[in-house]
Amino acid sequence: MLTALGIDQDSLARTEPLVLRDMERVCALCNHKGQCNRDLAAGTAAAHYEAYCANAPTIDGLGSRANP
Repeated sequence: MLTALGIDQDSLARTEPLVLRDMERVCALCNHKGQCNRDLAAGTAAAHYEAYCANAPTIDGLGSRANP
């Protein structure tokens, strides 16, 4: 998802390692993996993730910190 949203995971790991670890935990426990995988495969994840992704508030809150 991070890649689909243009977020550099390596950069995020350097600047916000605890946030990234929490996001990974949330993703691992997610009940919407099917929808997420379909959207990622279709290239529509960036347009739809906020409707189901439990990490959406965190992703949105990262703003420019996600790609320093």
